[in-house]
Amino acid sequence: MSPKKSKKVLVVDKNADTRAVLSAVLNDNGYDVAMASSGEEALKIAKETAPDVVLLDGWLSDMDAIQVMIQLKEIRSGVPVIFISDHSYAEYVLETAKAGAFAFLDKPLSQEKLLLTVIKAVESAAKNL
Repeated sequence: MSPKKSKKVLVVDKNADTRAVLSAVLNDNGYDVAMASSGEEALKIAKETAPDVVLLDGWLSDMDAIQVMIQLKEIRSGVPVIFISDHSYAEYVLETAKAGAFAFLDKPLSQEKLLLTVIKAVESAAKNL
């Protein structure tokens, strides 16, 4: 299930354990992973690494996650952003979709669902180039 060419995934989550687990799963499946613990750090890293996909915690401690996504898309036009959260409710999921999120995944994440969603995001981004 690994990508043909190593793709860059930016994992943004306030929880260090979540970042570590997601990074390990993605690395084991052939992705290059950068990690950020905050919205500000994510924006800085996105400028430096040009990620192909972003996994974004829906509830960051320093910034509104939807605003982070909007700014990420200004930095890297068309980058698919997959929201991840353990506090999802219908209105918020709809709000993220309207703002341009590629997908919304509930924590705890299934490894299979995570990888399939990342693969679809990479394929979608490639089609939009």
